Order: sequence, then structure tokens, then C-alpha cells
Amino acid sequence: MAEDSIDHLLRQSSSIHPPAMALPFELVIDIIDRACAPPSLLDPYLGCGPMSPWAQNLRFQKGLTLVCKSWSEAGKELLYRDVVIRRISQLPLLAHALFKDSTSTLAPMVKKLRLLCYVSSSQHRVLEISLKSVFLMCTRIRHLVFDPVLDASWSSSAQIAPESTFMALQNVPEVRRELITHVELGIPVSLSHAIPELVQFPNLTVLSCELSHLAPAADGVPYTFLQLDDLRITLSYSNPSYVDAAFGNNYQSLISSLRLPALRKVSFIAWADYMLPHYVSFLKNFGNQLLCLVVYGHFHRVSQFEELIQHCPNVEHLVVPHVKDLTTLEHPKVVWLDALGGPPSLCKNHDLMDAYKNLPCLRGVRHLCTSLFQVAVLPSIFPPHLATRLPGSNSQASLLTYPGFAICIRKGLVYRLDLECLDMHCGLDDGGFRHMWNFPEDELVKARGSKVEEGGAGERGDGEGAEEQGSKGEKGEEGEEGESGDDAASSSSEATSSEYEDCEVDGIDEDMTALEDMLDSLQILSKF
Repeated sequence: MAEDSIDHLLRQSSSIHPPAMALPFELVIDIIDRACAPPSLLDPYLGCGPMSPWAQNLRFQKGLTLVCKSWSEAGKELLYRDVVIRRISQLPLLAHALFKDSTSTLAPMVKKLRLLCYVSSSQHRVLEISLKSVFLMCTRIRHLVFDPVLDASWSSSAQIAPESTFMALQNVPEVRRELITHVELGIPVSLSHAIPELVQFPNLTVLSCELSHLAPAADGVPYTFLQLDDLRITLSYSNPSYVDAAFGNNYQSLISSLRLPALRKVSFIAWADYMLPHYVSFLKNFGNQLLCLVVYGHFHRVSQFEELIQHCPNVEHLVVPHVKDLTTLEHPKVVWLDALGGPPSLCKNHDLMDAYKNLPCLRGVRHLCTSLFQVAVLPSIFPPHLATRLPGSNSQASLLTYPGFAICIRKGLVYRLDLECLDMHCGLDDGGFRHMWNFPEDELVKARGSKVEEGGAGERGDGEGAEEQGSKGEKGEEGEEGESGDDAASSSSEATSSEYEDCEVDGIDEDMTALEDMLDSLQILSKF
């Protein structure tokens, strides 16, 4: 009788609590996605080695596919959603994996494609064919990042370099162009070649591009982007536009050759005072439309910011470097103010909102730590209004922990915690966390120094040979996955995958016939 009663209770409890696999697929994806770091906070360029946040987060995502059957498909969705190509050999492997997928479910999972690989002049054909194939198969790509590192002999050749620009944009089938909303272009891309192609993407809302000269259209009519509301203009030290004369000419070409009726947000890089007049000239044309202005770099005077925002009468969200006397800033409509600064400035008492007497509409002030990657998009990842929901005391904070790093959000502060300062594996509770970060500054620096001395040698050792260790660590996971399709996800998403480590570019070049045959088949199928 007792055993019958126990069996009855077990059956009753199982009927009350449905298994996890009974949850809607979209809800499972949303749940496990919250445990993964936002991709914008992880820099694939710097994510080398098995202990980097990039590698740890990717291993975490791969591990989710092994939990249970219901999580396997959701985990694949996360792995394929943001595909990063960090070596040229990865792109043809991705194309082959998608082409051989018997279920035809992997290619539609790809929503974002980032090309961040080194490309020599001899690899041009491999990149072109593979990219065409991927675009033909991935019918739901929304976000394209094209920022390869070109061989010096290639990038210096005027006859070849423009082809790299066309390759990334012209290879997108016309039927797919209306789906792409985000495009990020790196320094190898010339705006004179890219902008005429980008005009054919009717729903483009976000464009990030390196500054270069934009030649006017043949008919003299400005290039019009009806949906573009976020423009991010970047500038690398290696960019020829960094020179004073070239900088001014290139900005003037943007002003005269672009029409942006929907523009609401602009991001600038301010590295020198000579850039200010050209930014002012740009804002004279587009400033009336802006609701958000992001200026990061090395402007050091409040008067420089005021000279900019006087041409932005409707701006509500302002992001600027933290400078002395920032509290004297004046503007009638600024609602949210973010000040960018390094960790040293965050250790000091930050300015209270009441100190900004000349911002009558101000509702919140935050200090954002520049140690977080992708500073230009950080205010969007953590909207400023979220800070108003935190407790009023600066000693209380919210801690967002992800594999490899953590972000602390206090009232008025958003910054990243280094592992030297806070060992994320020690399992501190909230009380311990607050105690650690309420240390006086001298004690905190002393604690940080002792932590580095104790673990510095080991950490440096992990960094050396990181790719090799990462490959060895991944072989076991891939072996468990078998032929389920997760091998392809690992190959397409992780640069430390053993498949990529063992794949030499010479082997890819020898397989050009197979790549060309695959492309021919895809082009034939796309016509039906």
C-alpha cells in the first residue's frame, strides 16, 4: 500500500509540474539567452585563449546543447545566430556545413554574420565564393559586419581593394537586401564604393563605417537612406582620414552627398581639437533631427561639448567623455547624461544629479567605464532609465555575471569588474560583494596588487598557447555531440575550434572545385 501511495503522489506531481520540454521553443531560447553575455559586450578581436570572455561564453553556449533534447535545438539557435569568422578557413567550412545539412534548419538560424578574418590576396577567390554561397543559403541575415584585415600587398593595390567592398555587399541577393537592417564596415571599405551599394538596402537602420571620402553620385543627387536612424562614424589610427586636411575633406563629402531624413542618433570619435569644426559643420546639417549624440575620445573642455549640442536643440540623450566641470554643461532638453571614463575616475565620488543646475530636464546621470567594449553601443545595451529603478544608495548595486566577466550597475555607475579585483569563482554573496567594493580606494588598490602578484604567472601562462589549449579542450565536447549538427555550430561560431585549427588554407585552395560546384548548385536552386 505504501508503494502504491508513493507512485500515486509521483504521478500527481508530474502532472502538476510539466517537463521543461513542454515550454514553447521561443521561451526556452529567451530563457537561456538571458544567461549568455550580449554579443556587443564581447570583442572577438581580443577574445583569444580558452579563458577569454569570448571563449568562455561560447563554451557555455555549446554546453547548453548537451543539457537535454529540448535545450539542444535552442542551443543551436544561439550558436548559429551570431556567426563570427576569425580565420579565412572558417568561411568555406561554414558554407559546406550549411550545404550538407539534411534538415535545412541551420542556415535560417544565422541572423548575424561577422567577417573579422585576415585575408591575403591569394585568398580573394575563396572568400568571394564562400561568401556568395553563405548569402544564398542564409535567408534571414539581418546584421552584416565586414571588417577583414587585408594583406598589405592587397590593400595597397587600387585595382583589387575595391573588389573587397563589392564582395560583401553585391553578393547579397536582391531578394535578401530588404531584410538587412544593420551594416558595419571596417577600414578596408571605401565609402565611395559602399554607399552606392548600401542605398539598395531599403530597410537599413544602423550603419557603422570608417571615415573616407564619399564621391558624389553621377547625377549629383545625394544618396538617400529613408530608414537610417543610427549612424556611427569610426576612425582608426591607421586610417588616412586621420590627417587634418583629409579629415575635413572627407567630412564635407559626407555632408554634401548624404540625405538622412530619419537620422536620430550619431556617434563620433573625437581624437584631436582640429576635428571639432568639422563635427560642428556636420551637426549644422543633421543636428536638428538628433535625439541622441555620442562623442567619445579626447575632447577635454565643456565648451567643446556645448559648441556641438547648440546645433542639437532636441537631443535628449548625451554621451560625452568625463571632463572637469562637466556639471556646468548647459542644454534645455537633455534628459539622460552619460559620462565616459576609465576605472580611476570611477573610484572617485561621482557627480550627483543635483549638481547639474543647467540641465533642467535631467532625470539621470551615469558614469560608463570605457573598459567595456563597444562603448558606442553601451548606452543602448543598458538604457539609462534602468538606473532610476535602482536603490538610492550608491553602496547598493546590481551585478550581472557572465562567463568570464561581470558588470556592476550602481545608481550612476556602470563598469566592468576585473577578475584581479573580484574572483568570480569564490561565490561571494551580495553582502560579500558590497563589502568588497566598499573598501577605501587605497585598500582596493592594495588588494588588486596582491591578487595580481599571486596569480599573475598562472594567468600569463594561460594566455600563452591559448589557441592550442582551446582546441584540446573543445575536442571532447565535439566528440560527445557526434553528428547531431553541433559540430557545424562550433565550427561556424568559435575560432578556437579544433576543426579550424587543423584546416590549413592551402587545403581550402585545393578544394576550389568543390566550392565552385556548390555555388553553381545554389545559384540554380535559387532560381526556382
